[in-house]
Amino acid sequence: MPITLRPDMCGVIFEKLVDGHTYLALVDPKREYAWKEAQVLAVITQLNKQGFSVVATSGMDKSNNTFLAPGKTLGDLKIDIIHALKRANNKIESHNGHSSLHN
Repeated sequence: MPITLRPDMCGVIFEKLVDGHTYLALVDPKREYAWKEAQVLAVITQLNKQGFSVVATSGMDKSNNTFLAPGKTLGDLKIDIIHALKRANNKIESHNGHSSLHN
């Protein structure tokens, strides 16, 4: 990636959900519309072409920040996010010595 896409320069960090088909575009709250800049939209478009959906989160900006990959639905996206959250929760519980089966 070009140096201009470093998070400190473009205002966005791209994070792939583990084992999923979704990226989060985490936007610097001081630059809440940074995801709309051409170079960032180009990355989102490229990720979509590779089969990944992208959700840009940017504080108070409530515009449509969801970019579905071709053939994907909002339902697919929700399932991907729910699975990622469950995996993260299981890792936390495992790390803390708890099992979700006993809670």
